[in-house]
Amino acid sequence: MPRPILSRSRCAHAVGARGGGHLAALVVLVAALAGPAPAAAFDSEPHGDLTVEAMRAEGFGPTAAKVAWVANYFVDFYSQASSDPYSGHAAKKVALAAQPIGAFEYENWSPTVMHAASTSHFDGTDRPGGFPNTDAVTAEWSRLRRATYNLVRAAKAKGSAVDLLEVIGMSLHEVQDFYAHGNWVERVGDRGSIPGWDPGVEGSVPTWFDVPANRRGTVYTSSSTGHRGHGSWQQDGNLNLLNGLSKDWPGRPRYVEAYMTSAFATRQWVQAIRDWVADPVLWDRARAYAGAQSELEEDINDNVIAVSRNTGRWSGEGGPCQPDVSFDSGPTCGAGEGKGGTLLGARSAIKDYHGDHDPTSYRKSFERLVPGLALDPADVTEAMVPVASSRPLQAATQFVRLRLTQVRGIQLEDPLPTDGADLYAKTRIAGQDYLSAVIDDADSFSFPAPYAPFTFLRAVPRDGRYPTPVTQITVKIHTGDVRSAGTNDDVYLN
Repeated sequence: MPRPILSRSRCAHAVGARGGGHLAALVVLVAALAGPAPAAAFDSEPHGDLTVEAMRAEGFGPTAAKVAWVANYFVDFYSQASSDPYSGHAAKKVALAAQPIGAFEYENWSPTVMHAASTSHFDGTDRPGGFPNTDAVTAEWSRLRRATYNLVRAAKAKGSAVDLLEVIGMSLHEVQDFYAHGNWVERVGDRGSIPGWDPGVEGSVPTWFDVPANRRGTVYTSSSTGHRGHGSWQQDGNLNLLNGLSKDWPGRPRYVEAYMTSAFATRQWVQAIRDWVADPVLWDRARAYAGAQSELEEDINDNVIAVSRNTGRWSGEGGPCQPDVSFDSGPTCGAGEGKGGTLLGARSAIKDYHGDHDPTSYRKSFERLVPGLALDPADVTEAMVPVASSRPLQAATQFVRLRLTQVRGIQLEDPLPTDGADLYAKTRIAGQDYLSAVIDDADSFSFPAPYAPFTFLRAVPRDGRYPTPVTQITVKIHTGDVRSAGTNDDVYLN
C-alpha cells in the first residue's frame, strides 16, 4: 500500500503581534516546510484541527464541523473542573483568584457529567489502573463503539441533527486520544514495549481497526499501571520518551506519527458512524446544519480559543506561572511554566466566558448527552458496530506540514522593557484555517527547547499539485504620527 508522505504546499500566512512598540517595526518571518518523509490526545488545537478537517472532508458544512469541534473540546473542559473557578468544584484559592470576594457565580457542574467527560480519554483519566495491556485497550474500544452507537441510535430516533453532530465530536475525543496517549506509534528504539504490528505489512500509519487482533501485540496507554505517565511540559518526556508517553503537541516525540494516524482514525470513525446511522436523510441534514451560529461562535471564540490560548493549553507552549510561595526560596513557578498565556489573561478569558452569558444550547446538549458516552449498553453487539479499514483512504492521501521556525522583530520593543509583544500566526492550507498558540511577551522568538515551532499538519489528496511555498516574509511597518496613533493594537501581515 502506498505510504502517506509529507509534501510541500503553498500557504498564506498571517502573523500577528499584539502589544506596544516603537513607530517603526521590522518583522522577519522564517517558515520551513518539511520535505518528503514517511507518514506514520492532544492539546486543544490538534483536537480541533483533526475534527474540522475530517468533518469537512466527509462533506459537512462549516457550522456542522464547528459543532463537532466544540463537543470534542467540552470533553476536556468538563474534565478540568478543579481548575475552573466557576465549576463549583474548584479549590477555594482558584475561585478567589478569578473573582472578587462576594461575587461568586458557581455553575455547580454535575458530577455525572464531569465523570463521563473524564472517562472519555485513553490516558487513564478517572479510570483506576487505566489501560495497562492489550486486553484492557481492546475492551475499551469495544465499549466506546457500543456507547457511541447507542447515542447515535437515540439521535436517529429523535431525528436530531445537532445530537448526532455532538455525539460525533465528543466520541472523537477518545478516538484521537488513543494515538496521542499510547504506545501505538512507537517503534524500536523507544522506551518500553512496542506494539506488534509491522510497518512492512500494515503500512506506516495503521489505525487500531486496520490491524488484525492477533497482530496488535503489546498495547497500553499513559498513566496506566506499570507504565509511563503523561509527562509534564518541561520534563525529559518533552524531548524523548523516557519519562513521558504522550504525543499531544509538536514538541513531543512522535507527534507527527500520532497526528497522522489520528487523522485517518478520525475520518474512519466518522464513516463508521455514518454506516451505523443508516439514515441518509438525517446524515445529510447534519452535514448541512447551520443553526444557532452566534452561540457556536461564543463557545469557540470565548472558550475553546480564548481560554485555551490564555492558559497555555492550545498547542504545547506551556502555561502561565502559578507561584508557589516558599519561605526558603520565595515565589517559584511549576514545571509547566512557559510563554503561553498569563494569569491575568486566563482570569479575564475565563471570567468573560462564564460571566457574559448563560451556557449555550450546545453546552446544554453536551451535558445531556455525554453521560451516555460512559455507559456500556448490553443490547449493542459487536456485529452492530463494524469499522471499515482506512487503507483506501490512506492510499489516496498525503500530508502537508508547515512549520514557522522563527519570528524576529526589529524595533518592535515597547518603551517599557518588561512589556514585549505577543506573537502568533494564522495560516490557511488547502482551504482550512489554522491558528497558532500565543507566545507572550516576546518581540522575537526562535522556539528554543522545550518549545517547538508553530506546526500545522494537513491531509490533502495524493494527486494534488502545489506551487513552491513562500518561506520568508519581511515587512516594515510604520505607524501614523497623528493623535492616538499608538501601536498597542493587533498588527497583521498577510
